Amino acid sequence: MVRIFDMSKPASIKAFRWSREMNAGFVRLGQVALLVLGAVGCSGSTDPQTDQVTRQRAVWASHNLSRYSYDYELTGFFTNFTGRVIRLVVVGDTVRSAVFAATGESVPGPLVWFPIVDSLFAQASRAAENHSLTAIEFDPQLGYPVRMDLAGPPDASGSVFASHVQPLP
Repeated sequence: MVRIFDMSKPASIKAFRWSREMNAGFVRLGQVALLVLGAVGCSGSTDPQTDQVTRQRAVWASHNLSRYSYDYELTGFFTNFTGRVIRLVVVGDTVRSAVFAATGESVPGPLVWFPIVDSLFAQASRAAENHSLTAIEFDPQLGYPVRMDLAGPPDASGSVFASHVQPLP
């Protein structure tokens, strides 16, 4: 234990110990303040879009769909699939099939390119946090995002559409 007012020590040593103890105290106080502010900052969002996405994700999750199909479409992005409706079949957390809705032909490329509905929510959350989500609409019954408008550079702006979610046996 260090005594701050120990008169048997030279004044410079006492001042050094007092200064070191005060600095350590300020550092501890600063660390506690950062922890408290960090906890408060993480406790909730003040962004209405982020809150809306979170609420609608809970609606979607309450339906507990693990096997379903839905129609997926992109517009405005530079991809081979822009403007073409793709019917996706999802089992668990994996897209198992992707076909063009108009023709029934398999979509070329790996299935990992296509999102499950939970991935649409993740995309919406990231875009809301980055302030690149300019609009979003949700299905009134199941809660999934039916339209997301995303802002970005010309080759990374556009809309994502999801529709016709159907539970599968």
